[in-house]
Amino acid sequence: MKTFNILVSDERLKPVYDTVLKRLTARGMELSEEAEFTLVLETDEAMRPDSYRITGKPEMITVKADSLINVFAGVGVFLYSSKFDENGIIPSDMRGYKTPDCSERCVYTATHFHTFYWMAPLSEVFDYYEDLALMGINRIHIGMPFLGEAEGNKEIEDAFSHLAEIQKFIKSLGMKLSTSVATSCTFLPVPDEAKTQKIFDPYGLRCEHGNKACPSTKVGQEILDKQNRMVLGEYKKRGVEIDMISTFPYDEGGCGCEKCSPWGGNGYIKAAKRAKAVARELFPDCKLTVSTWLFDSPPSGEWEGLSKSLENEKWCDAIEADSHTKYPRYPIDVKVPGGLPLTAFPEISMWGLWPWGGYGASFFPKRYTKLFRATEGKLDGGRMYSEGIFEDLNKYVVSGLYKDFNNDPEKAVAEYASYHFGLKETEKFVEMVNLIEENHVKNYDRVKINLTPENNLTDFSLAERALALAKEIDGLLPEWGKKSWRWRLMFIRANIDYHRYNNEVMHENPEVVTLMHEIMDIYHCIKDYSVEMDPEHFKLRPPLPATDNAFDIKRYTRTSIGIAYNNGLINVGKPIEHIKENDTMRGNEA
Repeated sequence: MKTFNILVSDERLKPVYDTVLKRLTARGMELSEEAEFTLVLETDEAMRPDSYRITGKPEMITVKADSLINVFAGVGVFLYSSKFDENGIIPSDMRGYKTPDCSERCVYTATHFHTFYWMAPLSEVFDYYEDLALMGINRIHIGMPFLGEAEGNKEIEDAFSHLAEIQKFIKSLGMKLSTSVATSCTFLPVPDEAKTQKIFDPYGLRCEHGNKACPSTKVGQEILDKQNRMVLGEYKKRGVEIDMISTFPYDEGGCGCEKCSPWGGNGYIKAAKRAKAVARELFPDCKLTVSTWLFDSPPSGEWEGLSKSLENEKWCDAIEADSHTKYPRYPIDVKVPGGLPLTAFPEISMWGLWPWGGYGASFFPKRYTKLFRATEGKLDGGRMYSEGIFEDLNKYVVSGLYKDFNNDPEKAVAEYASYHFGLKETEKFVEMVNLIEENHVKNYDRVKINLTPENNLTDFSLAERALALAKEIDGLLPEWGKKSWRWRLMFIRANIDYHRYNNEVMHENPEVVTLMHEIMDIYHCIKDYSVEMDPEHFKLRPPLPATDNAFDIKRYTRTSIGIAYNNGLINVGKPIEHIKENDTMRGNEA
């Protein structure tokens, strides 16, 4: 079916109309009054909350939901389960009434380190949030990072205004909006008497990031109150409504003084309660999610302290738990503190690659499915931590698990290929993804960019097969799929892996260098980068000496735990001046 029409029952559904119109025309279809395929969009507030229904014959499908964002979710399920090729859409046979298994389906779109979310033209950023809505994401966590001193920074007003444009667009899609509040980290100056003390961290997991104030000191808590009032006030005066706030204990944050220890079961609790009180001065109905990232690493009574604090006072609304590797067992095997909703914080960007986005697409659907299933169905969703768009496939797989605990990761991978690339037969793509993931997992703790036979644990035959499949798939795609930035990142990953796992010095290979430049264009990385611009941006970009004025192979060979944030608030200004709205760096949107 090459021609289509979209009918809406309510002007409030125009964001879905506009989104679907762009996606179908990008796939070579044409809008027509005499359409072969018609999509009808309706809302019914009497429906069960957080639900949608798909009905109709192949030539006329109706998606009805209780709200705008759930119409997005229902349309997304239908589109991803349909087939797309050079002849347009082959409508899905998906029908029925669905309420997702998990109510919290959130992505944390990080803006520090000059990520895509901060650097790309707003038109591209907005398109991507529409894509997330179609995946069934119903909340976005986004905010201003506070990692170093920046009081009086002349660019901060522009930074808040830029962020507010993004936040308001997110709300226009019907999504909820959350942001971070300070429990120790601040970009305000901290006098010596209010500074935090070092945390006990024998395993080196928690890091010591941030400019931090101790909430157990009067001055320190006053600084944190000022920080939270200022940041939330900047959102408020720009017309941004915050639905939820979130606190985070580590990596940024924490105090090891006698009055705060153990941090997660003591000082952190006091600071989180206070942050909620301050937040409700500006947003009276906002909820609080308390993260327990790296609690009891090593065991120090943090989980027990949090549980005890919630026995008689439900001072927060949800508990978020996760770690670098396996999901914490305390809330699964012992209890969820306060009997509150439990969510995850899946790290979908950084695991197993260095630099994280340096080689194109990053994905591990089987690993995340295994991690999710280990929670025994006790989760009410989660907040995926995203450093960019290179892990887009991970987002689709995890969002699928939030909708259906038993969702098959290979089925999700196949749907992704059909919808985004127009691939008719998806078996080869599923095989390619499995091969790349298998090698990724084998080598996950190898943080050197230039591997050698001594530190390379991969199976090169898998990389050879993955590249052969990528080339074969590339020849099968319709033009719109071949040009899709998502496919380009997949194709590039298979190519770079072939050279990387063959122990080559990548930045000395002209073919690899060309591919890495394409990655930089897709991400909108800083060109002519230097550490002074942002000491952490190198973690997201390909390791290219030609575009990194301070290229240091050692920096790309080990993590930079303990790096000093001494350049002020990370990326507080407007996006770098050379990024213009008319840039066509990501190729054709599809």
